[in-house]
Amino acid sequence: MKTIKTLTIALASIGFLTAPMAASATIYTETVETRINKSDLLTEAGLQRVYRKLSNKAESQCQSNGLKPVSATRKAKKCAATLLNEFVMSVNHERLTEIHRKAIQS
Repeated sequence: MKTIKTLTIALASIGFLTAPMAASATIYTETVETRINKSDLLTEAGLQRVYRKLSNKAESQCQSNGLKPVSATRKAKKCAATLLNEFVMSVNHERLTEIHRKAIQS
């Protein structure tokens, strides 16, 4: 097993107060990790499994429960894309990086 950790994910939530120029921002960082089997990096099917696992982990880590406005949905998608990119970079596997490039281009 190989543990993949991202350095941090920065998530920001900005709330506007009643005064026109007043705003508050809450920023926090979180370390996210997941495990993959090194043997999965040896085959195309295994690489696809790893990519799906990393993608699912990124999406689940960045989603919030319940109904949310469009802006929150966009933030969650951006968060997941950033986290998935960090996961792929941390694995540092040429073929997995290629799979990722193709996925974000489509």
